[in-house]
Parts: sequence; C-alpha cells; structure tokens
Amino acid sequence: MAPPEQMNEGAELVCTLASTPLAEGFVFGDGVRWHENRVWFSDLHGNRIMTADVAGNLAVIAETDHPSGLGWLPDGTLVFGTFGAPYLKRLETTGDVSVIHDFGPDASSLNDLVVGPGGRIYLDLYDDGYGEARRGHVVLVTPGGAQQVTEDLMTPNGIGITPDQTTLIVSETYACRLLAYPIMADGTLGDRRIFADLATPLRPDGLCIDEEGAVWVGTVDASEFLRVLDGGVVTHRIPTPGRWAVAPALGGNDRRTLYLLTAETTYPDLARGQSKGYIEQTRVEIPGAGWP
Repeated sequence: MAPPEQMNEGAELVCTLASTPLAEGFVFGDGVRWHENRVWFSDLHGNRIMTADVAGNLAVIAETDHPSGLGWLPDGTLVFGTFGAPYLKRLETTGDVSVIHDFGPDASSLNDLVVGPGGRIYLDLYDDGYGEARRGHVVLVTPGGAQQVTEDLMTPNGIGITPDQTTLIVSETYACRLLAYPIMADGTLGDRRIFADLATPLRPDGLCIDEEGAVWVGTVDASEFLRVLDGGVVTHRIPTPGRWAVAPALGGNDRRTLYLLTAETTYPDLARGQSKGYIEQTRVEIPGAGWP
C-alpha cells in the first residue's frame, strides 16, 4: 500500500493507491457487482449485461436495452433497471427479459439499485439526461408494489446497504454528497442525514461498502475513487487520470479486490452513446460487506 500523502493543507492524510487494467472492449460500464465469482456489470450503451472473470475474460449474459443497476432476488433471479426508460426488469431462466414494474410517468429513467435482505429492492429514478442536475428520488419495490421512500434529490445515483442492515447510503450526485437513511422495520426510510459532504467538483456516482462501514465511491468526471468514512473523512484515493471514475465493487474470494469501472468519454459523447469502457482493479485491506 502506498504511503499516505497530504492532499491539502489542514486535510487528513490520505493513502493513494494505483489500479491495474483487467478488461476492456465495451462501451460504458455501470452497476458493477461481484456475484458467483465474477464481476457483473451493465454495458449501458452497448445494450448488454456482461461479466468478467478474474482473468479479465468478458462474456455477454443478456442483450437488452440500456441496462443500469443490477441485483439478485433471494431465489437468484437477476433484476435490473433501465436507463432512459421507466422499467424495472428481470432476466428469466429462459434468457428472456420481462418487466417487473413500469413506473410510467413517475420516471423517465432508472439508474442504480440494490437488493437487500428479504428481497427488498431500493432503486433510484430520475429525469433522463447527462451533464446537469436531474430531479429524482429513491423507490422501494416489494411484491406488494412500489413506493417513494425519500424526498426529491439532485440526481440520486449509487446506492448501498450497510453491513448491519440499518442504513441505506445514497449518492446525491449534483449535491456532491453521500446521504444516509435509517431503514425502518417495514423497509421504508427515516429522516436523512449527511454521511459525507464531498463538495464540488467531487460528484459521487456508484458506491460499495466495506466491513468498517466506509464507502468506496466513484467521483465520475473528477477521475478518482475515494474511500470515505461516516462524517466525510477521506482515507484513500485512486486516481484514474483521463478516465471517468464511474463505479466500484469489492470482490474476489476474500472481497479485498476492488474492481473499478472507468470510461473515456465526455457528456456530449456519452449522450450520443460514444465511450470506451474499462475494468480496473486494486487490492485493499478492508473487505467488502453489506449490499452490494
């Protein structure tokens, strides 16, 4: 592990880690997860759900329009959102894709999601688009239906559940902060608090959580991944110069390999579906825990 460096005067000491390439050959990866000894992700503009093994070999699991966040129900069924459309979908054992829930006029786009204990699905939805703040909120989906469980947010994005199952963490991208919501017994959420205020230009995107309750988060076009403690202290950073830092996942047999989705693109190019996606990796000391 690299020695700590001083990020700026009066700031905490931060360890800087380097990443190494694992795989490329897709358009724009998002919704990265570790599942069944593979890295799973959505090639959002390649219209594919894909996996990579630990050697970096890619495979296509399903072809479907603009998949986004991924998760698995207790019976092993893969569920995923649809970017640019109001559909929560599932992958059938036949390989076909079906719609679980149509949010209709309540949403123009779904983004990330997490499936928690008991199969509760938390997902964020918002007005479609790139490069500017979009109104959105978090929805809870159960067999009984869907309900909004947060107030409106400035582009809700990455989402996860802490190891003790008590708290939902959400990236509020265009407010440059991570929010924490207590999870009630019925799955609804209590009043929010600020987990970390990252400040401009650090716009948080995808996230994952480790055994200590710290959050690894991508900062999109600021080109670095951060490990952030509750309260906002940054302990580690992973620069990705020239590439967007999109989303991380902790995996491997010991969940100490941090997989990083990055992309070479711009907002105008991405709106046209033009991007080069990559998976990078590095080793960390604290293993992953919670969901995802």
